[in-house]
Amino acid sequence: ETDKQGAAEAALSRINFTPFKFRLTEAGRFPGRNGDTVYIGIDSSGSMEKLAEGIRNELIREGFVLENRKFTAHLTLGREIRGYDKIKDSAVPSLEGEVKELSLMKSERINGVLKYTPIYIKR
Repeated sequence: ETDKQGAAEAALSRINFTPFKFRLTEAGRFPGRNGDTVYIGIDSSGSMEKLAEGIRNELIREGFVLENRKFTAHLTLGREIRGYDKIKDSAVPSLEGEVKELSLMKSERINGVLKYTPIYIKR
């Protein structure tokens, strides 16, 4: 909702963010009507979940109405994927990394392709 960009930026500006480490876990999916969103799970020893809870609280404080569902830390691999059962047991690469910044992204579909553009970054 681009009309609330300022409120979203205000919410993120109040987050006390410090970089944290993560590692990839196993493949998963979020079922959808037109196929699944396939992802690799992320383990950050609770850091990402704590960050998500803080962001959620600040967005609500700014007047956002949010879905009430469990947060799943993940890295999206693809959307509208069919045949997840054929890939679900594929090996996930052993990868560790560090989250160094927060980005508020604009998501828009242009000619049928999703495009993500950063519109606010907090380091």
